[in-house]
Amino acid sequence: MSNTKVQVKYGSNAKMANGSVGFGAHNVTTTVTTPLPDLQGQKLKLKVVATDATVTKGGLKGLTATVDVSGKGSITYNAESKLFKGEVTTKTSVKDKDLSLKLAHDMKGPSTSLDSTYSLSKDTKLNAKYCFNNNGVALKATHTLNSDWTVEPTFDVSSKAWSVTGSTKVQKKALKLKFDSANKATVEYNITPAKLTLTAPVKDIKATSLGW
Repeated sequence: MSNTKVQVKYGSNAKMANGSVGFGAHNVTTTVTTPLPDLQGQKLKLKVVATDATVTKGGLKGLTATVDVSGKGSITYNAESKLFKGEVTTKTSVKDKDLSLKLAHDMKGPSTSLDSTYSLSKDTKLNAKYCFNNNGVALKATHTLNSDWTVEPTFDVSSKAWSVTGSTKVQKKALKLKFDSANKATVEYNITPAKLTLTAPVKDIKATSLGW
C-alpha cells in the first residue's frame, strides 16, 4: 500500500568499566507499518517487527505482529512464544483536565496492569501504574522545561527504586540522560537509523577514556 512505512534501526550497547568503554551487543530491528481497511468506522493499522535474531537464529525469534485500533487499543501476537498481549485505552476528563486509562494484559507471565495519566497542565503530566499480579505501584511525573528539556522522575513504591531522566534534542537527534538509585548513569543517543546506549557506574565517570 502507498502508506506502508519501513523503518530500520541499528542499536549498540556500550558499558563503562575501569575507566574505559567497551562496545558489546549490537541489534537491528526492522518495523513495517501499513494501514488496514476500516472496521465499523475504526481506523486499523498493522505493524510487523522483526529483529536480526529472526534471521541469524532462524525460526520466528524476535517476530511480532500488532493490530492497532486508533485511540482504542491494540493486540500483539508473539510468533515465537505463540502468546498474545492486548491493551484497551480510554479517555475522560477530571476537573476539565485530561485523564487517560489503559488496561493491559499479557499472556506471558501472565500479567495485568492499569495505567493512568493525568494532564495537570500543558507542561506537566502525572502517571500511576498498578500491577494486579503483585499489587505493585509505580509513579512517574513528566515536566517540560522551556520546550527544550523534558524531565521524568520515577518511583517504584514496592522496591523504593527511583530514577531521573532528562531528554532533549541535539541537532534534531534525540538525547536521553538517566540516573537511578543503583548509582548507574545511562546516555542514549539516537542517530537514525542507529542508536547508541552507554551505561556506567557513577564512580567511573571521572576516569573515563573511550576505547574499542
